[in-house]
Amino acid sequence: MDRKKLVVIVVLVVVIVVAVVIVMKRTSNEPPPAPVVGSAATKVDLIDMKTLEVFSELSTDWQTKYAPDASGHFKNPKTGEYTVVKAMKCASCGQLIPVPETPADQLPPKPTARGLAAKGESIKYGEAMGKARMQLMRGYICPKCGKPAAYRTGSPATTSQ
Repeated sequence: MDRKKLVVIVVLVVVIVVAVVIVMKRTSNEPPPAPVVGSAATKVDLIDMKTLEVFSELSTDWQTKYAPDASGHFKNPKTGEYTVVKAMKCASCGQLIPVPETPADQLPPKPTARGLAAKGESIKYGEAMGKARMQLMRGYICPKCGKPAAYRTGSPATTSQ
């Protein structure tokens, strides 16, 4: 063999070994690295649905000090009332606004079957919940700017006024 062929073979073997090492590292069964210190202490923004005041508290505080009641509303840190809900950004003005709640009369009946029938019913229930949620979001108007708060099918909501 001449020298060029030998060098090419050595380079190819090195490339293959490096590729195998990379694949083995990515697919190893080792646990992921420990989370960064303070990740449980991330700030979460929620909004008061009455006053539209945004509260930024630690996620652990929202689950302990200001834990939600049975309706899912969190305790307002200032007033103590259960009027704080999850927030979303308005597609028109970009401000944080309350996520709308689906009225009880628009909710589909919950599945009651068990086993395979329950799986089919739960899929239908999920689809019905998705449709009810989409219908609600289509008509949701931002309480701050008065324009549509959600994007329309595939494009930003735009209104000419």
